[in-house]
Parts: sequence; C-alpha cells; structure tokens
Amino acid sequence: SVGELASFAAAGVLDPSLALELAGARAAAMDRCAAAVPGGLLAVSGLSSAQVQRLCETSGAALAIDNGEHAVVLGGPHAALQAAEQAATDAGGRCTRLHVDVASHTPWMQAAAAEFAQVLSASILRAPHIPLFSNADDRITSAAQAARALAEQISRVVRWRACMEQLHERRPACVLE
Repeated sequence: SVGELASFAAAGVLDPSLALELAGARAAAMDRCAAAVPGGLLAVSGLSSAQVQRLCETSGAALAIDNGEHAVVLGGPHAALQAAEQAATDAGGRCTRLHVDVASHTPWMQAAAAEFAQVLSASILRAPHIPLFSNADDRITSAAQAARALAEQISRVVRWRACMEQLHERRPACVLE
C-alpha cells in the first residue's frame, strides 16, 4: 500500500524525495498504532461476499482489501484473525496469514491515518497532471483530495476490485502500477 505514494509522485502530486520522506513518516505512524493494538492481515479465498461479511461480524476482524469476488484480505487484532481463520476454514475457505504485524486498511489504523493527515497538511502537494485513481477516493483531481486519500487509505478498505473496474471502463492504452 505504500505504492500509493509512488503513484502520486509519478502523477506529479508530490516530489519523489517527498514521497520517500512521507513513506518513513507513514510507517512510523502505523508502527505506533500497531504497538497499541497488535494485529495483522489474513488472506481469505473461496468464500462469498455474504460469507465474508458474516465472518467479520462474528470474528471481530474487518475487511482490509477487496481483491474481487471470493478473494479478500481481513485485518485486525490477533485474536480476531485467529477466530476468522478458524471460521473461514470451517466454511470451506482457504486462509493464509500474511507476514505483517500491522492491521493495515482497517479501523485499528485510524490514529495513524490522523497522524499522517497532519504530516500531509505541512507538505507541498499539487493536483495530478495525469489521470490518477486512489483505492480510498476514486479519481484524484486536486491537492486537497490527494492529501485526504493518502491519509485515509491507511485505515480504509483497499477497493482493488473497484479500481480495476474503473480502469477497465476507461479503456486506457497504458496503465502504470
């Protein structure tokens, strides 16, 4: 997900050197948040959207990344992920624990998102000079929207499926990822 910073730099929203600086600030904010609520991520496949929603409700985990029909990543505290993994397996799903100690793209990262928003408010950002889409805020057209999207994507669901659908609808000749 740090790729958003690189994408925004490539689109002219921020200078590459600032993107590197912001990556460090973002990581530090997320690490502080993760220290307060230890957690992680769990890839789940083979379940319907309705099953995933029930799984989140019963386990206490949250949807972190929507990769498409039958493929998601859940995030949350370790106990919630353990409960989600057991329930998903019992329901016929396949699970893989990701080797991260951060519940990225979930409500447990809201403090990190707020901290990063403060860092971004002191940064020089510009409107993109090429079409730019964010997993947090669809198409980015202004510096203010870019700052909001970069901060919010830390604690909001990555809507990868929706991003790919939007790109497909526009039929671009080239896509940089």
